[in-house]
Amino acid sequence: MQTSAWSMALVMLGHLRRRDVPWRRVLEATWGSLSGSFLLVCSAVGFVGASICWQAAWQARRVLGDMSFIGPEFLAIMTKEFAPLMVGTMLAARNGAGLAARLATRKATAQEDSVTLMGDDPLRLFALPEILGALFTAALLAPPALVAAELAGVITMKTSFGVEPQSFLAWDALTHGDLVFCLMKASVFGVAVTFMGARAGLRARPDPAGVGEAATRGVVDGSIAVLLLDAMLDAVRFTTGLP
Repeated sequence: MQTSAWSMALVMLGHLRRRDVPWRRVLEATWGSLSGSFLLVCSAVGFVGASICWQAAWQARRVLGDMSFIGPEFLAIMTKEFAPLMVGTMLAARNGAGLAARLATRKATAQEDSVTLMGDDPLRLFALPEILGALFTAALLAPPALVAAELAGVITMKTSFGVEPQSFLAWDALTHGDLVFCLMKASVFGVAVTFMGARAGLRARPDPAGVGEAATRGVVDGSIAVLLLDAMLDAVRFTTGLP
């Protein structure tokens, strides 16, 4: 089987074009990923949001003596950057590693060869549903992740610095394009981390050691892909003004 990124992408796009995607597996992958990642992602984004508020508030109080501007700026930076980025990195740690390990295990136990002998494509059966499931999962996780960050910011600023929660409900600090950009980034990251996890699993050696190496490679490749794509998407948006 071809395991280069380009050949895998072409094969999967071919299945999408022919509409022979196993949608039941996609739904199962989406539910499994969403239920397993929801608490992890929201907790991670909440802790990051609290930390950002602490640092911003200490600096603002020391230098400016005014913390009223933190709420709108916090909402904007979490929407444009940290909420989708944390969704991507947490999915890389969970979904990317898990998918890589599962595919490597199937390869080590000859399940991949059995599927090929039966005339089916392991990419269609095992990898494509997970990638599409991650696409839907990431898009669904972005809004609650943003809410978790806002709640963490409100609680931190109110309990530690006496800043009223109303200052964090500054929805006029966002545009429609910011929300679209947030969902788009999260979705792209979800696809990237599972794609890299699938590639790591399919390239693994067919032995127990290869399974562990595939899981590690899935996390590393997925995390690097998220960081690179984040920089590229930000550069495209802030140089073109889209969306």
